[in-house]
Amino acid sequence: MEILTTPAALEAYVQGLVDEAPAFVAVDTEFERESTYWPKLCLVQVATPDGACVLIDPLAAEMDLAPLVPLLAHPHILKVFHASRQDVETLFHHLKCMPTPLFDTQIGAMLWGFGVNMGFEALVKTTLEVSLDKAERLSDWTKRPLTASQISYAAADVIYLAPVFEKMRAGLETMGRFTWALEESAKLLEPSLYDIDPKTAWERVNVRTRNALQETQLRRLAAWREARAKERNRPRTRILSNETLAELLAINPQTLEDFERAKSLKKKPLPQEARQEIFTLMQEEASPEEAPAVPRPRPSDQGSLRAVLYKQLLAFVAAKHHIAPSLIATSKDIERYADDPTQGAPFLIGWRGEIFGTQVEALSQGHLTCRLHGAHLVFEP
Repeated sequence: MEILTTPAALEAYVQGLVDEAPAFVAVDTEFERESTYWPKLCLVQVATPDGACVLIDPLAAEMDLAPLVPLLAHPHILKVFHASRQDVETLFHHLKCMPTPLFDTQIGAMLWGFGVNMGFEALVKTTLEVSLDKAERLSDWTKRPLTASQISYAAADVIYLAPVFEKMRAGLETMGRFTWALEESAKLLEPSLYDIDPKTAWERVNVRTRNALQETQLRRLAAWREARAKERNRPRTRILSNETLAELLAINPQTLEDFERAKSLKKKPLPQEARQEIFTLMQEEASPEEAPAVPRPRPSDQGSLRAVLYKQLLAFVAAKHHIAPSLIATSKDIERYADDPTQGAPFLIGWRGEIFGTQVEALSQGHLTCRLHGAHLVFEP
């Protein structure tokens, strides 16, 4: 195993892979983001199908990762990750390049019948009967030199990922689901997932609002926090915690002194400049563009009944095909479709449509019936 610390060494390695064009490479990253908004890339691990592995050190004094781009962008070399979302985000931030085509073995595991969000350690144990040493899971990857234990841990994540993928691919191809996994993995290559627009940041904030004023203020404060976090490269919750945000919405301060009523600020005070900016945002009159979305009407009784039946059908289909229900359809999509079928739904398209969408339509048209079999509902033509 080699640790690459110069652009020349990285370029030679990547050129060799591009010339050889293996069917896939296994990739993983180590990064740190506890103190930053953007992840700091600390290590990139790559393994080929034969088990050969290299570690690429982005923190080496002379290193430039640009030579890695031809591998990440090579259209005929599949890039295999496990639980890839943060890895993809980290590589995209540093290189402005997506690892395409992509296969995520966590997604593949869900389609292979292993349930939701299976960890890599458990997947290796189940498929290869190998127990990984995860002692370095919380290691500080910013420090150099790396220890022997860190190097071994980092290499194992891709050395074992390669045979796991090969077994998974064979299993999924037998089941006719390999293209499904590729389709789902490709959704992680959407740049908007990793570069959040401050205007939409409020959608990711788990804070409830009680009225139109609070919703307007939530949107403003979330946008302010996101923009400032990006600008200063600090975690958004260190700029303004969700706890403080929720308290300020409830208090709706009319003076700067009202900030003292927020209990969370007694533990972690806000700088005066931030208080003034937040206060100004909360006091401004709402513009027409900030009008909250018109709430959806409550579902009809018939829609609610259909939703109950469709969710039972989902459980039946998921159990039949050994796929996690949440990967097939969400409760929100089912409820929306049940109340208004004309607007369509994601589960009517692609592989979801094959196993679930067609069944939903058959049920709604009276071509599928349900009956109680023991403690379970069974759906039959």
